[in-house]
Amino acid sequence: MTTSALLSDLRVGGRQHITASTFGARAQAIGSHVFRIHRFTQVREKVANGTDVNSSMFSVGGHDWRIRCYPNGNVEKNQGSTSLFLQQARHAKTSDATASFKMSILDKAWKPSLTGTVEKGHRFMGDDWGFNDFVKLEDLDKEKYLEDDCLSVLCDVTVDVELSTEDYTDEVDAAEELTKAPPSFPLHGLAEAIWKRHEPDVKIEVGEGQTLAAHRWVLEAGSPIFKADLALISNDTVPELRVDDMDAEVCKV
Repeated sequence: MTTSALLSDLRVGGRQHITASTFGARAQAIGSHVFRIHRFTQVREKVANGTDVNSSMFSVGGHDWRIRCYPNGNVEKNQGSTSLFLQQARHAKTSDATASFKMSILDKAWKPSLTGTVEKGHRFMGDDWGFNDFVKLEDLDKEKYLEDDCLSVLCDVTVDVELSTEDYTDEVDAAEELTKAPPSFPLHGLAEAIWKRHEPDVKIEVGEGQTLAAHRWVLEAGSPIFKADLALISNDTVPELRVDDMDAEVCKV
C-alpha cells in the first residue's frame, strides 16, 4: 500500500489532519559532468603550481560537487603533472556524503581515455579527493587529447546508499491531474476515489430542494458552466449552486 492510500484509509476514521514520515535507504544516484578548459596550454603557462581552476557546481544525489584541476600540480612534488580532484561543495547545506567516482580525459573522438577511478566510496565532509599525479604533461598528447587546445575532463559520480528519514508530503492537485491526461474511468469514479481525501466544499441544490455535497475542483474541471458560476463566488464562503432542470440522481452521475 502506498503512503497516500494509507493516509486516505486513516482519514475515513475522522483523522482529517494527519502527517507521515518515511525511513529507508535511498537508491544510488549517478551523474556525470564535463569540465572543458579552453586554451589549456596558455592556462598552464599562467597558472602556478598549487593553483587550481574549478568547474561550475553540479548536483548528484542531493549534493553539490565541482571538479578541481591543478594544471601544474597541486603541490611542489607534483609539478609537471596535472592533478584532478572531486570536491564536495556546500557541505554546510547538505552534510556528509559517501561517493565513488571516475575521472577521465576525453580524446578527440570524445571517448574516455586516460582514466583514474576511486572505487571504494570516499566519505566527503566538505573536502576533496582525487589524484595528485593524474597525468604527466609530457604524456598529454596534443594531437590526441587537446583538440583545439581544449582539455575535456569527464567525471562520473556515484553517491552511495544512505539511510534517511524524510517528511512525506501529499500535495497532489487533483484538478491539475485531470487536465494532464484523460482519466481511465469516468469523472464520478475519480471523485469517489478521492472523496475521503478532501472535505466537500460546495453545496448543490437540485430537484425539489434536495442538497448535494460536492468538491469545487471536480465541478470546475468537469463543467465550464459550473466553473464560470463558481468564479463569481468568494473562496471565503461555501458556494451554493442551484440546478433547476436536473433531478438529484442525474446530478450525482
